[in-house]
Amino acid sequence: MCEAVVPHMFYHLHTKVYFQKNNAMKALDINPLAIKSEVLHIITSLKNVHPKRLLKAKDLSELGFDILDVVDIILAVEKTYQLTIPDEVPVYSVDDFVNYIYSQRR
Repeated sequence: MCEAVVPHMFYHLHTKVYFQKNNAMKALDINPLAIKSEVLHIITSLKNVHPKRLLKAKDLSELGFDILDVVDIILAVEKTYQLTIPDEVPVYSVDDFVNYIYSQRR
């Protein structure tokens, strides 16, 4: 879980990242809980799966996601956070996405 990787004190950070979305600037809170919420939103907007099922899954393939589904999710996350997730970075779960995004934005 994210809590084991990121100390609790970081939950209260109010760092923001600004990115271009639909020709309007939007600010995203960069703390683990805000990132998790946004990643859940991204995945549920792409796939018809309940957020609670996403949080319980240790691997997205447990939910029937294939490699193309995961690539679509990666591309959406990269676009949202204006970063690149290298092929060698394991992103098998929501927490994997959260930990990687958080590590890149601190």
